[in-house]
Amino acid sequence: MDLESNLLESLPNDLSGLTSLQELNVLCNRLKTFPASIGQLTKLKVIMAGENDITDIPVEIGNIPTLHDLHLNNNPNLNSLPAELSLCGKLIILNLESCPLRALPEPIVQGGSAMIIYFLQQVLQLRRQQNIL
Repeated sequence: MDLESNLLESLPNDLSGLTSLQELNVLCNRLKTFPASIGQLTKLKVIMAGENDITDIPVEIGNIPTLHDLHLNNNPNLNSLPAELSLCGKLIILNLESCPLRALPEPIVQGGSAMIIYFLQQVLQLRRQQNIL
């Protein structure tokens, strides 16, 4: 679904009817977040959401097992990522260029996508051990 450059400020809260969707392009809009229902798009492979105003990613993104490309570049208010992102086992490309991630240690961010995913896996595992989830 190509919604690039439409000045969108939000997506519908209920995306559950788009269960066959494989690619979501919302580049160059004014989005602040994704609805939690994005986690119901279990066939989604690519999310292109760069150049928005995204401030947070819902934990439900971890319910998308097929996600392999996530482009969040140039979201100047994106400060953290949910540990549940590490549940996206097929995630290969995680583009965070020009995102001021503050919740991750700088060496982790500099280590690239694989290091970030590994770090998030460790955080999630620790939370589970402490019964925080």
